[in-house]
Amino acid sequence: MVVMDPIRIVNRLVAASRCRDEETASHVVRVGRYASFIASRLGAVEDFARDIFHAAQLHDVGKIGVPDYVLRKRGPLTSDERVQLRRHPKIGAGILGQSNMSILRIAADIALGHHECWDGSGYPNGLVGVENPLAARITMMADVYDALRSVRAYKRAYTHQEAVQIILDGDGRTMPGQFDPQVLDVFSATHETFDSIYRGFLAIPPVSGFGIHGCINPNSENNMCLLVDGQPAREQPQTFS
Repeated sequence: MVVMDPIRIVNRLVAASRCRDEETASHVVRVGRYASFIASRLGAVEDFARDIFHAAQLHDVGKIGVPDYVLRKRGPLTSDERVQLRRHPKIGAGILGQSNMSILRIAADIALGHHECWDGSGYPNGLVGVENPLAARITMMADVYDALRSVRAYKRAYTHQEAVQIILDGDGRTMPGQFDPQVLDVFSATHETFDSIYRGFLAIPPVSGFGIHGCINPNSENNMCLLVDGQPAREQPQTFS
């Protein structure tokens, strides 16, 4: 009988993906936290809200399979480079798929669908509406908000109010019709919480030069911590024979 800790697996996959991409530990933790918050506001059961916190952190794990010169390029991508980058959802789903652990099944849905859009304008499969799993629709909002707030090679960091205006009103590239309407309603009503999460997790230090470590709220009833060595509180390993 083999005992497998899904949280430890998630954390090591996150650490591996960070070796290939500029996104920080704080980015992936924030995305997980936004996603868990949205799920809770949508009335999701506690287990789902907890699992999506961990699973959403693997949304870009497929970038492991994208060449470094594409990931680290400073400036606009060529059409060929954009095609290579847009392979990462399917690569991520391939890495995470076929698991019997619920967190990794959710993570596979997220990896494949976090660039899909409600209106069908996303990639890689052009899914429309609920064709895309809920976890992916939630994480899409989380990732877009955090990307707007963060510095990228092709853009400056936007303020919270600028990000809110872009998401709710659109700017030609990001449009409100791309988001699940219920998820958009949650964001519209609670966007100040997103700002609080962003400002609360601007920097999360690495553990001994490897992996990541951060806690959302170590004293809360729904403690959701990210550990490399050791289990988060209130989380038990899954056992498989």
